[in-house]
Amino acid sequence: MRILLLTHGRAWESGTFVRALSLGKALAALGHAVTLLSARRDAGRAPLCTELDGVRTVQMPGLLAARVRGGGLSPDELLARLRFLHGQAFDVIHCFEHRPTVALSARFLCRNDHAVLVRDWADLWGANGYADSRSFLMRHLLGKVDHYGERAFTRRADGVTVISRYLHAETLRLGVDPDRICYLPVGATPPAVPPPDKATARRQLGLPVARHLLLYIGIYHHDIEMLIAMLPHLLAQAPDAQLVLVGPGLLHTVARLEAAGLGDHVLHVGQIAHAELGAWLAAGDVMLLPYVNNVVNVARFPQRFGDYIAAGRPIVTNPTGDLGALVRAQGIGVLAADNPVEFAATVARLLADPVQMRAMGRRAFDLAHGAFSWQTLGARVLAFYAGLMA
Repeated sequence: MRILLLTHGRAWESGTFVRALSLGKALAALGHAVTLLSARRDAGRAPLCTELDGVRTVQMPGLLAARVRGGGLSPDELLARLRFLHGQAFDVIHCFEHRPTVALSARFLCRNDHAVLVRDWADLWGANGYADSRSFLMRHLLGKVDHYGERAFTRRADGVTVISRYLHAETLRLGVDPDRICYLPVGATPPAVPPPDKATARRQLGLPVARHLLLYIGIYHHDIEMLIAMLPHLLAQAPDAQLVLVGPGLLHTVARLEAAGLGDHVLHVGQIAHAELGAWLAAGDVMLLPYVNNVVNVARFPQRFGDYIAAGRPIVTNPTGDLGALVRAQGIGVLAADNPVEFAATVARLLADPVQMRAMGRRAFDLAHGAFSWQTLGARVLAFYAGLMA
């Protein structure tokens, strides 16, 4: 098959880009021709073309601010996409979200082609979702556009992949036939080269060998407030614990922790290359994934889950959405109540039980190589495509 993956996010900085690329690599490994279009990471006038594990990736040109380009709202990028796609033919067009640079590009192609149009729904953008946290003006402008767009695009697509059971139910409520829906959670891509063992990884990275290291990977998100509030309570029970923050946009979080006198227990790594991530994950004892109970979190599924299970480490999270249900059902971590004191106590109890930690880590590792590997999920999506084309 000739498969086109469209995402509005900037290359490497957007969760939808990582999701689309991960699926694309799995589809390419199964012998299919895959092209992935995204926004450029940096503004520029020319497309940037590369090949990654069989996936032709094209970062489309755009000159507007990063927030506009990465938000799928850039008119100059949309025109560049239309020019680039003119005359090309695909069997499947898989759209990751609904913003104009994605939806209008797909509709342009489908006017002159018989491609199957698939929509991936991975976040709740409109009312009851991200729109509710925006300013009054943006909530009533962009929020209404998102609310209409994500639902209208879902109805018009030939098929829909959904990241959560919540969005599966929403898709059914929109009148989509159940046979046209495919559940596609976050997957894992185990490294081709096994990461070093914990002690070796720590020596390579210059980390203390004897301390308990707790990893949080990602950008700033309101859920990180749980970590900020829980750390003093954790240190009262596990004084050797150190919080390792990996990702961009966390300097303000680090400054707040330092102002609270917790700087000696926090290491901010910043943004690192994906190729280096495996060593940092291998160095950790526990993966932290605070995930408070709200509709936005119930609807989505955090991308870093795949990295966590591929590392073979236990996860501490909250009993929210598909993530909480999966962690409980698969025995790959522990669930904490939605408050800092209980979250800290849950982490401390896990750190005090190395046998349980190892068992949970092994189950997570097996899950990453089995049902939740992108190879397994890619085969599922491929069968879904075939069913839509039949």
